[in-house]
Amino acid sequence: MAHPAPLSAFAAWLKRAPWNEVLEEVVSDHIGMACADANMSEDDALDALPEVAVEAIYLFAIEDLANLDLDDGRNAVDEFLKRRGYQLGSGIRAWLKALRQSHVSLHRVTTVSPGVHQVEDVLADPPAAPVPGLPPGVPAPAAGDALFVAGRILDLGGKPALGQAWLPIPGPLAERLSASIPTEAAALGLSVHEMLAETSALFTAAWLDDVLTDLAEQSIAGMVTAEGDPVAFMLATYALAPEADMDALTARLDGCPALARSEDGGWHWTAALAAPPADLGEAARVLPDAPDDLGSLHVNEEGALVLSVPSRQRMVRARTLLEPLLGSDAAAPVVEEMTYRQVHAMNVLAARQAEMDEDAAEGDAGGDEADAPAMDSATFQRSMAAHLRRLLDEPLEVIGNRVPRRAARSPTDRPLVVAWLRDVEKRMAEAGPEDPLHGMDVSWMWLELGLSRP
Repeated sequence: MAHPAPLSAFAAWLKRAPWNEVLEEVVSDHIGMACADANMSEDDALDALPEVAVEAIYLFAIEDLANLDLDDGRNAVDEFLKRRGYQLGSGIRAWLKALRQSHVSLHRVTTVSPGVHQVEDVLADPPAAPVPGLPPGVPAPAAGDALFVAGRILDLGGKPALGQAWLPIPGPLAERLSASIPTEAAALGLSVHEMLAETSALFTAAWLDDVLTDLAEQSIAGMVTAEGDPVAFMLATYALAPEADMDALTARLDGCPALARSEDGGWHWTAALAAPPADLGEAARVLPDAPDDLGSLHVNEEGALVLSVPSRQRMVRARTLLEPLLGSDAAAPVVEEMTYRQVHAMNVLAARQAEMDEDAAEGDAGGDEADAPAMDSATFQRSMAAHLRRLLDEPLEVIGNRVPRRAARSPTDRPLVVAWLRDVEKRMAEAGPEDPLHGMDVSWMWLELGLSRP
């Protein structure tokens, strides 16, 4: 992989031990969360990305590594300049020293006049003057438009210079980050500069999550189920009657031969597949269904039954199976067709909640503290705050699949958001001294949503 000057010599030097292994760890830090959320291995994710995207990730990681001090105090730039600096020009040495002291931030790129561009750090505090130029690999925006990118502006003895690694940040995501990062930093008792120095991987994770979600959407488009029906993410929510006998209802569901218990306490639909059409064709891209998992049924946090299947036609079959079992214990369902992004957000939320529940259970169970790795609660809380910030713009099942930022502006939906925020605060308040969430302040969430705490 070719790297632009002045990073080329430094990047080549990083191929030697121990820095080659450190670089791979930094890359993993940048992409690991997005890959886990996409249910992909890091290698598979990198293979799925276009070459230009992989190069952008490695450039971002190389510049991030330049800031990193190992536990023994060693730094890659310091060692490189000590061993190879005599072979470099003074300009490259100064550039690398400036990179060593830089931090990533969010920038707005605009076109001042034809061929004249500028880059402005939108998170700088106090505000900094725009830097003339166009970041490498960033297309010139049309006059009157703006592009947002994550990258570094270096200080070369009072003269600003652009870094080499830049990631495009979609406008809506850039707007959310520019509003939430200062608030979150204040809640953690950090300056924006300190916050950005500790969370450079945040931008890569947000960008990569968007890219991988786009790739998944493109892959699913035009896909069919094994029956030959177009894939559609269908959800039916059954509110249970107040007088419903949950034990009796559970017994009826357990007694249905087409339903099998799942590990999470819900049920899998295991009925036989309908025959596919004869003209499906070998070229058809078929959803990889398992015969024992044609759909799922679970009880959500509000006590409603939620049925999930991957096509409209399968929803009809599933309802025909399920509703006689529910009888008068459930009202007519609310049926929704969801986008892949909504399904992805729900799955990520469920996985995060499962991890939190598992961690809490392990904490309650105790164990040999000597075997447990030391946990940096500040780092954990920054990661959790980044996750909560993303949730503000994703549909949440706990508030009826509404997006919190939108729901907060609706008089009808606002109480749901308030109840959710109270639950989040309760979780933090209940965290014991050994819990990494102990003492975490989430008051910034109220401010960001424009809500007053009741």
